[in-house]
Amino acid sequence: MKVILFGSSIISKWSNFTLKDEDENIVNKGISGLHTKELLSNKVTEILSMETPPNYLIFYCGTNDIVSNVNPLEIVFNLQKFLQKLTKTFHNSTIIVLSLLKSPKLVEFGKTNQIDFINSSLRKLSKQNENLAFININLLLDDKCFLKDGLHLSRSGYRKINNKIIDLL
Repeated sequence: MKVILFGSSIISKWSNFTLKDEDENIVNKGISGLHTKELLSNKVTEILSMETPPNYLIFYCGTNDIVSNVNPLEIVFNLQKFLQKLTKTFHNSTIIVLSLLKSPKLVEFGKTNQIDFINSSLRKLSKQNENLAFININLLLDDKCFLKDGLHLSRSGYRKINNKIIDLL
């Protein structure tokens, strides 16, 4: 079974992902610092088009935009365009869209409403496309699941998300 992990640093730092399947082929294509506008570039398209279609693609992106004060409407637009393109490229794959994290630092910065708006939009989009599955990972996590930077996940945070994905599949 082939799984591609794709997105920003939340993905690139995910070193303990597994489906606990003997035949699993996990490919991590995370790009630290990735912004949603970059998802629409030819560079990203080329990175993904070189891959054979996976059974599953796990996707996370948007936090860097929020930290950079990008308008949430622009973030949603970029994510929707990218996910539409992705479902056409990998039309036989299930694309698991992870909700944007309500990390301690983003909550402290007062970004909760923006995150809720974007996550709600991603949830709606997932309901409209049978190839997309949305997981609200915020329901799984507490402050102990984050590193001291208040933005990135600890190993236990990744483990909780990993277990939820295994349950979903």
